[in-house]
Amino acid sequence: MAQIKLQADGLNLADTFAFSGTVTGTGGGLTQASVWYIATGYTPASINEIFTGWVETNAAGYDRLGSALTYSSGVFTYPSTGWWWVQTNFECTQTAAENDNYGIAIHETPDDGSNWNALAASHGRFTGSNIVNEPAYQTVTAFHKVDDVANDKVRFYGHGLKVTSSRFRVGSAESGDQDAYGGCTAQFMKLADV
Repeated sequence: MAQIKLQADGLNLADTFAFSGTVTGTGGGLTQASVWYIATGYTPASINEIFTGWVETNAAGYDRLGSALTYSSGVFTYPSTGWWWVQTNFECTQTAAENDNYGIAIHETPDDGSNWNALAASHGRFTGSNIVNEPAYQTVTAFHKVDDVANDKVRFYGHGLKVTSSRFRVGSAESGDQDAYGGCTAQFMKLADV
């Protein structure tokens, strides 16, 4: 068995060590990641609302890493506790040129939906002189500490939406139709244990 020379103040980490065996407690990189999108045409029904209709992507070459989140009525439930990176991308258009200020937010609940808090938000504006159906893009990113999968959940929320003219481009990344090419997506990655 090889011996390790210790200095009076500990290991010299600049040295090279011959090793065979198993190292534990060092972490192993990402263990869970998945991508979602809104599957059908989306027109807001109210000025402030939860975005619904999410499904896991079916893009060619996509493979989920680990377990997927579960989804119901606009709310995502994590498969495990940990520090999670959450990002959403929204593509908004207008059917008629109107002034509009709107926002997209990532909300979290610590108590299974009794209370919701904004983790992060991004705001956009149509000036009324924009070209009809020209897209505007919003990306929102947050870190979410999940201590309890029964209670810590996440959703995507729109506020200030123009019900008369706002539309969100949606569809699978598999779609050859440019108007439905993955316009609204969400990505989830577990970064570390808590």
